[in-house]
Amino acid sequence: IVPRHAFVDQDFRTSELNRAPIGTGPFRFVRWVQARSITLEANPTYWMGRPKLDRVEVTFLPLDQQLRALRDGKLDFAQITQPDDWGGEVQTPEFRSAYETAAVAASSFSVLAWNCQRGLLADKRVRTALTSALNRPRVIEDVMKGGARPVSGPFYTTMWGADPDIAPLPFDLTKAATLLEQAGVAAVASKRLPLEILALEGRRGAPFDQMMAIFRNDLEVVGVDLKVTFLAPAAFVDRLHRHDFDAAFYGWYPDIADPGPAALLHSAQIADGTNFAGYANPAVDRLLEAADRATDRAARKKAFFAVHRIFHEDQPYTVLYAPESHFAWSRRLRQVNPIDVDALPPFPGVHGWWVAKAGA
Repeated sequence: IVPRHAFVDQDFRTSELNRAPIGTGPFRFVRWVQARSITLEANPTYWMGRPKLDRVEVTFLPLDQQLRALRDGKLDFAQITQPDDWGGEVQTPEFRSAYETAAVAASSFSVLAWNCQRGLLADKRVRTALTSALNRPRVIEDVMKGGARPVSGPFYTTMWGADPDIAPLPFDLTKAATLLEQAGVAAVASKRLPLEILALEGRRGAPFDQMMAIFRNDLEVVGVDLKVTFLAPAAFVDRLHRHDFDAAFYGWYPDIADPGPAALLHSAQIADGTNFAGYANPAVDRLLEAADRATDRAARKKAFFAVHRIFHEDQPYTVLYAPESHFAWSRRLRQVNPIDVDALPPFPGVHGWWVAKAGA
């Protein structure tokens, strides 16, 4: 909800109010320090009543520094993103005595988007071969320490929509080599296929580097030379929108509580939307449009199941896994549910959090 009166005589796209938003939630905007923090204060006129917290400061830190900041008292609530931390220190009695912890199924999944409009990647046999050559089960077990779930299609594990009978393509180097040969890849680039994966620079380090090392070794066996290019956010997004890449790694998060994957798959999203893979399939377009028109969940589920089958055959994206989200927070924070900070938080969310007095 945007306050119309505040934007009178301003260009909505460039207004300074976009950096000082006016909303209707339990907290009001106070300050945004670029790349450091956003400060919010309690909204005394919130319809459900003033929140119990006076202020909330959202601090921007590299993901691998949040646990240390929590221990040092710089954070009260942190996401634990390093699998080794979650499987190690966070499980110790000393840590558990000072902090609450939780693991929840996240409304997200991680993908490799293949550029379906570029060279050999336009051939679904090549995309299927590349998916088959990626040892995703090993990544889930050895890199993610079991803290992720295998996924076969563009649907969140927390939502309905996916066909449960469709399993992820198995890791199969023999199948991958055969498909690449059928697609004529063996005759290209001195029998080697160069493949560049774009990733955000913030991904550097574990666990991403560990995952890429596994993928690099597997792909090498079938004649693919993997290169990872890290980019700043603006450059990364620019290349996605221009479809200037072979493959790109990113997480996909919902903006509404609905499983519809049109933003990833509909051809109308290629030019100015978020179908960065440039995937176009008229049958998928029709099914997605039918699902949007339908008001009956059974009819929508039937359409999504059909989309899932075609997606599985075409592999415009390799859905690598759906990660669990791991959190820890100070025991002085009460009535906390980690999904209160999810992409689609439940009601009333952080509004219900409160802080106990020392010794309470």
